[in-house]
Parts: sequence; structure tokens; C-alpha cells
Amino acid sequence: MIFVGGGRVNVKYTASLTNGSPAIGDIIVTNGATAGSYDDQTSTTAIVANAFGIATVAPASAGLTACFVKDIITRI
Repeated sequence: MIFVGGGRVNVKYTASLTNGSPAIGDIIVTNGATAGSYDDQTSTTAIVANAFGIATVAPASAGLTACFVKDIITRI
């Protein structure tokens, strides 16, 4: 994950997204099956325990696109 400022971050998606029709505004979640990758949740209204952010660019399988993270996460 690479921070680009203002809560926007680029994330690498898993090879096969759960959502068959990824779009802007989808919930982005951490992918427990593949460490270091993310997935597109199938519902934009569900409250998900492993939610990471909201897609600001349509997610792409095995791609790298931007999403908005409400809470800034830092690593020391």
C-alpha cells in the first residue's frame, strides 16, 4: 500500500474480485486469503468488519487503483 495523501491510497487487488461488477463507491476490504491484497465487497451498504476504504476508481482484478481511507493508518 502506498499513501498518496489526503486519505487516498493505492491498493493492489486480488486476482479474482468477489464483486462481478466493480464500481466507484464499492466497499474495499482486506483479503484474508491473500496477504497484502484487497477485494471489492459485493454490497455498498453492508457494514463489514474488515472494511478498509471506499473505491474512488473502479477496482480491477490483480490491478492497482485508488480508494479513500477515512482513518489514516500509519506504519512506524
